[in-house]
Amino acid sequence: MTDMAMAAPASALSIDPASIQIPGLPSLQEILLLDALGRMPDESILEPALAALYLRVSEQTLARLRSEGGGPDYSQPKEGGRNAKVSYRMEDLRRWHRSGKVSSTMEAAKSRGLCFSSLMDLATPQPFWQSAAGKLDSPALLGSASRFDEKSAVLEIVWLSVIEAMGMPWSDTKVPCCRAEPKSS
Repeated sequence: MTDMAMAAPASALSIDPASIQIPGLPSLQEILLLDALGRMPDESILEPALAALYLRVSEQTLARLRSEGGGPDYSQPKEGGRNAKVSYRMEDLRRWHRSGKVSSTMEAAKSRGLCFSSLMDLATPQPFWQSAAGKLDSPALLGSASRFDEKSAVLEIVWLSVIEAMGMPWSDTKVPCCRAEPKSS
């Protein structure tokens, strides 16, 4: 037998599938856990770490969604104060996940108010937050319900086209990406 014809021992060819990690893809362990989570009944209760894994977001993103609103419904016992354990029902996670279903990146951007589909969109009045000093803060349609409540206590809504809004003074805290910075003379 020549060296080329000799086969490597079977033990040298065996690979532990759990040890394979391809950058950008979930590990085998995550895939198996996602499969198990997907099979859970709607009544199942999950802790935030598992809810985040199921939704494919970080735990920090899930915590931000709880804080700002816009995320899945969750439960937190009234007793226990601020640090009471948070939990999610699988049914609520599935409903929230389905609610974000879009058919294209353009549709996703439009649903978040991040793009315009025509030039008419630039001329159509839209709601913006404005301070008593007359400075614009941000588009009113962006943000969560809790942020809406916070802002409505100190700011008022004005209806302006994007073209008009670009010519208005903006607060120092938020300068939208579409506004050109003033040229220094």
